Amino acid sequence: LAVCKTLGARVIMIDLLENRLEAALKMGADEVINPSAKDVIREVARLTEGDGVDIVLEIVGGQQKQTIQQATQIVRRAGIVVVVGTFSGEIPMRLGDLRTGEIEILGQRGQYGTYKYCIDLVNSGLVDLSPMLSRTVSLEEAPYGLELMAHHASEVVKVLIVQ
Repeated sequence: LAVCKTLGARVIMIDLLENRLEAALKMGADEVINPSAKDVIREVARLTEGDGVDIVLEIVGGQQKQTIQQATQIVRRAGIVVVVGTFSGEIPMRLGDLRTGEIEILGQRGQYGTYKYCIDLVNSGLVDLSPMLSRTVSLEEAPYGLELMAHHASEVVKVLIVQ
């Protein structure tokens, strides 16, 4: 979200957790969608006047099948879906959407070369991460911080570990 905004993108964030959507708005998201409250495909179509989005970053992964399928339905014709999320097991794809929509799918694990760029954005003040930092813990408390993120996601977005 933050990097996309610094590059001038209009950003639509989708998440099931309200605290994450609130943080996204504070960080500059133009629109947020909670799939438990609104139909993602219809809402993106409405927000883009039926065109779809240029690029979808699927960063959820997990043991579900909806997000990758939704990604191929909300991206515009000849758009790009970037799969960053790690999935468990086999995930069915809507191959008809890929062909008729001329959709490109890319896999991404994160690039070590981009870390410096991201750190520089934060250090320059162009990116403010504070809206998503729910707690700060010491290095000794790191296991507790990870536990908070794993089991209290509706209360905690991210935990900052400091030495």
